Amino acid sequence: MRIDPNGKIGDNPALAVRKLLRYLRGWDQWKVADLEAAATLAPGTGDALVKALRTEGLIEASGKGAWAVTQAGRTFSAATAAKPVRRATAEKATCRVPQGDAGGPFRQHAETRGRAVE
Repeated sequence: MRIDPNGKIGDNPALAVRKLLRYLRGWDQWKVADLEAAATLAPGTGDALVKALRTEGLIEASGKGAWAVTQAGRTFSAATAAKPVRRATAEKATCRVPQGDAGGPFRQHAETRGRAVE
């Protein structure tokens, strides 16, 4: 999965949300105060972020006043924001990889494998 590095979840940058979810996914459940502390938000301001995360399906209720990261949230937290490698770039990179020595020690090992040592 790829995310837009300039995207937003609610009013928050997508990369900051990804970092927050990476932290919260290690907890079975957490409260809004934990989210505010992890995201360095002022106390009492985390409800808007919780609402945005829940709207996107990244978190779900897990008991009274507790929340948990969903599978979609875990996927989002593991997503990359890097641009995909273009085919031409990949082909240039693979052309530079040495093909190996046809008569090297690996070939000798392969030829002697299975034969009895005298």
